[in-house]
Amino acid sequence: MITIPALVGIVVFGTAMVWAAVSDAATRTIPNCISILMLAGYCLLAPLAGFSLRDMGASAGAAGLVGIVLVVFFARGWIGGGDAKLITATTLWLGPDQLLNFLLWTSVVGGLLAVAALAFRGVPMNTAGAMPVWVSRTLGRSGGIPFALAIAPAGLARLYFSSWMIPVH
Repeated sequence: MITIPALVGIVVFGTAMVWAAVSDAATRTIPNCISILMLAGYCLLAPLAGFSLRDMGASAGAAGLVGIVLVVFFARGWIGGGDAKLITATTLWLGPDQLLNFLLWTSVVGGLLAVAALAFRGVPMNTAGAMPVWVSRTLGRSGGIPFALAIAPAGLARLYFSSWMIPVH
């Protein structure tokens, strides 16, 4: 049986993922408060859910390593700052056991999203006025890809296999 703190953690994580994806799609930004909520939520709920100091330290170490790599990626212009913070916070929640699978699924979903956006960019948008602004922005010739649309489903999918779903840690 999953503990109440673990259940609250699952809800906090899921809410943050959906909020980040919707925000990134609509505004091309991931508010800092999402990453802060995820960090604070993990620090409060992980010990209450029964995570050991060793488990929390391993998660923090994995997140720290990912964060350092993503700071370099951000500095080179390869990734957005909000994406870097969201991936780092997600790594904290999922832990080192799910890190490679999370990054793989994020890459696969992100690649499919990019291919779909590029395919639709060649289609004339005579109905652009009927589309939401974020769709027109994504499908326009100069539009970027709201990458939280790849990060969120990958994080949510991997949460199922994480320690948050295991009753005894």
